[in-house]
Amino acid sequence: MTMRTAAIIVLILAVLGLIAWAALRTPRTQPAAPTVSMPSTSAAEDEFPTVPRIPLTDAKKKIDSASVTLIDVRDADSYIAGHIPGALQIPLARIEGEIPYLPRTKPILTYCT
Repeated sequence: MTMRTAAIIVLILAVLGLIAWAALRTPRTQPAAPTVSMPSTSAAEDEFPTVPRIPLTDAKKKIDSASVTLIDVRDADSYIAGHIPGALQIPLARIEGEIPYLPRTKPILTYCT
C-alpha cells in the first residue's frame, strides 16, 4: 500500500468518524404526537337530536328495575355471544321495520356494544 492510499483511507475514516460523532451529539427529538380532535357530538346525536341519551348508571338502574324495554341492535352472532339478560335482539338494519311490533308500555332503551 502506498503512502498516498494510506492517507486517503485515514482521511475517509476521519470524515466518517466526524459524521458519526456529530450524529451522536445531535439531540434526538421525538416526533410530535398526532393530535386528534373529537367531535363535540356523535353522528347519531347530529342525525337524531331529539333522541335522549342517558348515562350508563341510569341505564343500569332502569334495566335492573325492568322499567324499560331493552333492545340489542347488534347482529345475531354478537347477541348469541353475550347480551344483557332480557334484551330483545333486533339488528339495527331491521329496527325501523319492527317499530309497529315493539311493546309500547315502557320506554325503549337500545344498545349496541
